[in-house]
Amino acid sequence: MRNILFFFTLLILLSGCQSTCDGSNECFDKRIATSKNTMEVRSYQDVLGGTTVKDWSQGHGTQFEYLGKNGRAYLVYPGNTHVLPGHWAIVQTGRDAEVCFRYPTNSYNPVTSESGGRWKCRKALSFVKHLEEIRSGDLLRLKRTSKLPKILPKKINISIKAAMKEVGYKAKLTRNKACTWNRENCRP
Repeated sequence: MRNILFFFTLLILLSGCQSTCDGSNECFDKRIATSKNTMEVRSYQDVLGGTTVKDWSQGHGTQFEYLGKNGRAYLVYPGNTHVLPGHWAIVQTGRDAEVCFRYPTNSYNPVTSESGGRWKCRKALSFVKHLEEIRSGDLLRLKRTSKLPKILPKKINISIKAAMKEVGYKAKLTRNKACTWNRENCRP
């Protein structure tokens, strides 16, 4: 009897670790509303809100994105001049915070073969550690334009500073917050 009670207790605890959110807007809005005030969520929002971030991977190439403090996101995908508007949020899921993104339904990710329209999440710490640059400000003017003046290189790992130079923008380069988590690939 004791083993059965232990088993059911364990089953109930483990079922609480499973996400019940299917990525739909309604489900996700409820998740955001209940997790806005945790310390971990606020910390990630403070680090990422109002910044231009740079991510590089073999599959995608260099991606630049402005993450507005208002939850809006503006992505430049390698090889495109058009800025893809979207949304971002930090949510608490169990013990971990996650960073989540949603882009328009008509958008397409060629690496994952997925269309936009639904929230896609990953652990916030993993996301931040993968970023090579996190710099305050909209350094590539992504929220103010729908199109960059020039296509950025597709498969080349370039810095925010190099991208600014490439498109002819001049702004003071702010401190790279990514150096706090990612010292190996850090460009101060």
